[in-house]
Amino acid sequence: MSTSAELTRDPYAGVAEDRRLQYFRNLFHDFDAEVSTKCAKIAQFREWLDQLSDQAIKRSYQQHYNPTYLNLLSVFREELSNEAVHSLVIKCIKAKLWNECEYYFYFSQLLELIKSGQKVKELEKDRTLLRLKDWDTDLIRSLLERGRGLIICSFRFGAVRYVPIELALLGFPILEAVNKPTHETMQSAFESLGDCGAESIRLLETVNAEDDRCTVQLVDALKRREIIGLCIEGNTGSDGPWGDTSKSKVSFLGHTILAKNGAARLAAALRAPILPVMALKDGDASGRLFFSKPIIPPAGLKRSENEEFVRASMQSLYGLLDSYVRRYPEQWEGWSALHRWRERGDVAVNDGLSGDSDLQRIGELLRDGKRFVMNPHRVAQLPTKDGVMWVDLRTLKGFQNPKWAGPENILATLSQPQGLDLTWVDSAGRDPQWREKVCLLLAHFQQSGLVSSC
Repeated sequence: MSTSAELTRDPYAGVAEDRRLQYFRNLFHDFDAEVSTKCAKIAQFREWLDQLSDQAIKRSYQQHYNPTYLNLLSVFREELSNEAVHSLVIKCIKAKLWNECEYYFYFSQLLELIKSGQKVKELEKDRTLLRLKDWDTDLIRSLLERGRGLIICSFRFGAVRYVPIELALLGFPILEAVNKPTHETMQSAFESLGDCGAESIRLLETVNAEDDRCTVQLVDALKRREIIGLCIEGNTGSDGPWGDTSKSKVSFLGHTILAKNGAARLAAALRAPILPVMALKDGDASGRLFFSKPIIPPAGLKRSENEEFVRASMQSLYGLLDSYVRRYPEQWEGWSALHRWRERGDVAVNDGLSGDSDLQRIGELLRDGKRFVMNPHRVAQLPTKDGVMWVDLRTLKGFQNPKWAGPENILATLSQPQGLDLTWVDSAGRDPQWREKVCLLLAHFQQSGLVSSC
């Protein structure tokens, strides 16, 4: 997107660096503001995002960077170097931030067309407004004709934000379950329309997935033989994103995760078909749709068979997502949450202190001239305000430099190519028990697979 020379001046100099993202979000979520003013702002946002340095993201957006880096490293540690993972993290974060603001800018343009009152009837039939290609409306209608409604399952991937609004523009009533902030934003958007026409856009309704009434509303929509839209890996519900209810154990990206299974449970209970769809982004505000094979609850499905249908359906859906995420990792917006879904009981965590024999063995290795270095295939290094923290990629347990080490940064030393040897141990410590404490820490790390000797 081209920008004028005057954009090189800083129009938000008074906005703190770590608040600039929210500054732009507020602008594009204001549906009463003139779109003409947003045109300049979207250009400014793109320029700001393009110029946002890696260090600025690590410093001011750690809530995005740290979990994304941790999860990408846990999946691609055998394929990519740490530097390549870091570069991919930056791409993922910038893509996610751009996609959100870009969509709400487009949505503002659409709402302004409706408010203008010009050619409203034509607007409802105008396919040029669609940003997604390859809509299979015949498939959608054929599934609706089964008389059980339709569950369209999408993922926080690519151009997914355009799917619900375009279904409405195509004439399909749809109820979309979203998180509370998105629900409030969409409600604000529709309220800005007032009494304007364009009935097709009003075919889209949203419901707060965290509201206790959400399930009833979704069931009612299916009973009306309508479409409900679910972004299945949002992993939220009436018990919030940390709740433990209605989950299935599935394999995903090399991990065992616990995934919310509401979509499959609704399908089993109401015999509604599931239509999985991927929205692969192929440019600014555009994408290509890929419809996967529908999941049809078998006729005569018994209650005793429901759990297996639910499990198999969720594994199929996450298997589809897995195949796209591995090919287009920068298009998946769920990287920052993957660690929350991982099952913690699938690995053995040894929190006990090492025994005397291990302690003695570490001392012998040091005296033999061995060096200890961090295992990069097991450890993610995350920046914090207190320095670097280690995270075990298997157990997700975090480690910081021990307080007894004082100014000596043991983790940083172990992270260096030369590692930690006896010379460093003897030159660094002043505490009479220094060597024993270091050896005890190394023994624990070695037992856990976090360091190795060479």
